[in-house]
Amino acid sequence: TKMASNQCDKEEICPICLCDYIDPVTILRCNHCFCSECITEAINNSYRECPLCRGPCEGTSELQPAKMSSQKSQTKMEIRARERAKKFSFNCPLCRCENFDRQDLLQHVNINHANSQLEAVCPICNAMPWGDPTKTTNDIVQHLNWRHRFDYDSYLLPDMKEEDMLAMVMQLSSIEM
Repeated sequence: TKMASNQCDKEEICPICLCDYIDPVTILRCNHCFCSECITEAINNSYRECPLCRGPCEGTSELQPAKMSSQKSQTKMEIRARERAKKFSFNCPLCRCENFDRQDLLQHVNINHANSQLEAVCPICNAMPWGDPTKTTNDIVQHLNWRHRFDYDSYLLPDMKEEDMLAMVMQLSSIEM
């Protein structure tokens, strides 16, 4: 995103990874803002140009740390981060984007990784009490869409023992509506 001098708007996201800025930098010539790692990789793997305006960028020496604009934006982002922290928070297993709730993670993988058929550990399954950090799924995007269409916390009571939860579910299932 282009701003005056070397500023990045905190309310916006990196145009490469589509996540909140991490170590934001701007390109000196055009002042477009990116995550440091995103633009460094883009410059090293491209024709040495800005991904947004295609203006020249001879290398990482033309990058400078960005200043984040407006205190109001920071407050808004802090509120959003606190709201997300109340629920489960997941990192994308295919890129470095982080702090998604279940719904946002599904939206992120469907937008950014829809054609990926990669093996990965499911961060949602891994967060469950029975989660196994070594168990991978062959197609993480398909797995997330099939297995995690709903929030587990709507159906699980984390403070209740599994046997008690099963008994409660069995009792509720026998009640006529």
